[in-house]
Amino acid sequence: HVSLVLRTCAPLTLLALLYLSSRVLAKAKSATLRARSDGCLGTAFVILFLVYPGCSSLIFHTFMCETLDDPDATRYLVKDPSINCDSAEHQAAEMYAMFMALIYPIGTPLLYWWMLTQRHRGLIHDLRLVEEMAASKTQAAWADADQIVKKRVAEEVLLHEYPHPHPTPIPNP
Repeated sequence: HVSLVLRTCAPLTLLALLYLSSRVLAKAKSATLRARSDGCLGTAFVILFLVYPGCSSLIFHTFMCETLDDPDATRYLVKDPSINCDSAEHQAAEMYAMFMALIYPIGTPLLYWWMLTQRHRGLIHDLRLVEEMAASKTQAAWADADQIVKKRVAEEVLLHEYPHPHPTPIPNP
């Protein structure tokens, strides 16, 4: 049960520290430090992606008990037969695992879904701006639309290639 607590709490602690760091860096006056804020969130995203399967599996294994054919009908944990599933300690571990199931197997996909919908909304907003600017048919509007498109393309390149450990921020048009 100690490994359940350590393997679920350690990543959450690291994620919380990365989130707090990103919030502090986002308020920095230096553009370089503000750019590192996105790096903290990206690192948190990767860490959560990597620990999600292992933590989810460990959480579900907490509930997998097997009854032996002895007269007492004692239940033991399948993953670790030295643990009695009817003990008070295991009951507490199951309660903890239920709480962690809300965070890892359920919460992580919901977080990813929320992040993707937020990004999608930003892209739709920018697309509408470009369409409005293009409809106005003025030279300045076309230049603004071009800047928005260039900014989005550059962001996508940074997201997919990430050539530098600390990307430089893209100026707003």
